[in-house]
Amino acid sequence: MLPPNRLIVLFAALNLVSCVTLPTAPEPPELSRSSDELRRLSKSNHTLGTVSVYADAIRSSQDEKGRSFHLASGDVVLLKKSVPAISAKAPEILLNPDHAEVRGRSVVKKGDQLFFGDSDASKIIIDGVNLRFEGPHSVKRIGPAMPAAKVNEEPKEEMPAKPASAPEPQVEAKPKPKPVSKPKPKPVTKPAPAKPAPVTKPAPVDRAKLLQLMREPE
Repeated sequence: MLPPNRLIVLFAALNLVSCVTLPTAPEPPELSRSSDELRRLSKSNHTLGTVSVYADAIRSSQDEKGRSFHLASGDVVLLKKSVPAISAKAPEILLNPDHAEVRGRSVVKKGDQLFFGDSDASKIIIDGVNLRFEGPHSVKRIGPAMPAAKVNEEPKEEMPAKPASAPEPQVEAKPKPKPVSKPKPKPVTKPAPAKPAPVTKPAPVDRAKLLQLMREPE
């Protein structure tokens, strides 16, 4: 039977062979922040030796041997002052005097490489400057940097787009009827005034004959 140390090395080698290596991946912006910035942004932090963790909550307790351990949960970031430097981001990290255990879907940066825990059951164990793996994981080289996320900035509510109104039906313009030209009334000719009948003057009466007729007997 192989000694425990040989079994650990063999198990790590088998995991390295089974891991999926992809070309490049961007470095998470949290791993490039300084310790002062992480301390300001985190709700809780703790330092043990050369390792510091920054998280939403840190619960400290003791194991069966009386050794202290610290379980950081939430948005956890780990910084380890070593050569090369090691940093990690995970939903949960267990820190004890022997090693740090990065749990779940996580990412560990070492040198120019990123090591990813690819499932909720994955574990990446940081032992000194060595890494051990449990569960599915992958390895990528650091590619172009991700844009830094803005901190404490409330998302702006987007105004809902107004529904496009249906186009109004176009009414075809009816051709206007041409105006009917009324015939111009003919000018009424006024009748010419009737000429008065000529007045005939009576013939002059011969008085002498009239007297003579009156004198003569019948």
